Amino acid sequence: MCQSAAKDASGVLSTLEPELESFLTFEKVSTAEATLLISQYKEAEADLLNWTPGTAGQDIVELLTDVDSALNALPLPQSDLFLANVFFAAVTGVIGVIEAHEPASTGTTAQPNAQGLHAAAIASTASSKVQSLVPEFKLSHFHTVGHQVSKVWQGRVTKMAAIDEKYSVLLKK
Repeated sequence: MCQSAAKDASGVLSTLEPELESFLTFEKVSTAEATLLISQYKEAEADLLNWTPGTAGQDIVELLTDVDSALNALPLPQSDLFLANVFFAAVTGVIGVIEAHEPASTGTTAQPNAQGLHAAAIASTASSKVQSLVPEFKLSHFHTVGHQVSKVWQGRVTKMAAIDEKYSVLLKK
């Protein structure tokens, strides 16, 4: 098992947390709704720090699924989905990391390298979903995944701000 999986996945969430809070404010999401969404997001992030790859992470997956559902339920203008897809991709990627590092189902553990095949299948599916949401995201061995996700967010916000100045409030100062 990759022992840095929990740290990397948590790093993605912590890196995007301020951007998510700004985005929810920008979208004028109600305080109660935003507070609940951020609370679930932070709980998933904290749980990830305590998670041991190779053990079940279903509670974290459920929290992240709730965050994903809450984001999907927001009445976002079509143009803002371009930005929201960064959050959807991050949640999808983190869920993929957790599920790939969970034990393979008991029905397949008798197969040679069952855990490796399980992890590869989950990682492939998650990677495809992330790429469909954020095609410009590329993994690099020279930067953390959190840094790369933040770079994609800033690039997308910069593009939107060039079209409409209202998006400039989402740029990092």
